[in-house]
Amino acid sequence: MAAGVLVLGAMACGVGSAPAETARGAEAFFTGIPAELAARGPLAWLDLFEDGPAFFMASDGAVAFHDRAEAEAFLADFAPGVSGMRLEWIDPRLDPLTESIVAVSSSYAETITLSDGTATSFGGHVSGVLRRSGGAWRIQHLHWSSPVANEGAGG
Repeated sequence: MAAGVLVLGAMACGVGSAPAETARGAEAFFTGIPAELAARGPLAWLDLFEDGPAFFMASDGAVAFHDRAEAEAFLADFAPGVSGMRLEWIDPRLDPLTESIVAVSSSYAETITLSDGTATSFGGHVSGVLRRSGGAWRIQHLHWSSPVANEGAGG
């Protein structure tokens, strides 16, 4: 996977074992997110989000959740109506900034199936920060963006 190449590149450039170890741990966490969502549905996000004041999530240039409490409230309402989730990271990139902070970026494709069988698919790009605390990686913040039609653009 592309992130594995980043880990090897960091080691080859003499960055040292700590950043390479950091990248491997963060990569395992980040690339495991789709499997968690497929197995457990939207409530799996709550085990992936950082439980602290630094957490937030944005979507298409606007803050979607200012904090974890807003995410919890949304997911409590949203999750019961979801029967399936499929998320795919496309060319994920991880950049260790410190031993406990990693910047992430990836294109994505996602399909959410509601309990009535209606499926909605969408994609775009996500970027964010993972933070390791207490030996576990968590999402500190993410910004999801979706392509928009280029209406009225001149040439």
